[in-house]
Amino acid sequence: MTAEFKLRPCPFCGGAVEIERCADTFERQHGQRQWWGVVCRTSRNRGGACAVEIRPSTSVEVAAERWNLRVPEDTLRAALRGLLASLDNGSARPAPGTLERARKALK
Repeated sequence: MTAEFKLRPCPFCGGAVEIERCADTFERQHGQRQWWGVVCRTSRNRGGACAVEIRPSTSVEVAAERWNLRVPEDTLRAALRGLLASLDNGSARPAPGTLERARKALK
């Protein structure tokens, strides 16, 4: 691997992730193929490994691009704020404790 790619942290535990080479395959049409994936090996998840990963890709570049492809946190926070505002207006009845957990997550 010659290039370094900036990878977003794990969306579940916030830990650092790595690009890893997966098992190679051989196909008649394509011949030998190398597969790459992004995986989180953080062990802060309740004492065990997080081990979140994406499906393997045929190149390091594609694996990094697929990992980083998710809705930006700012967009999610704005959507959550809008949802909380509509719930505060009384237009819906959330389950007990939902609003408190959502407000805590936004801090």
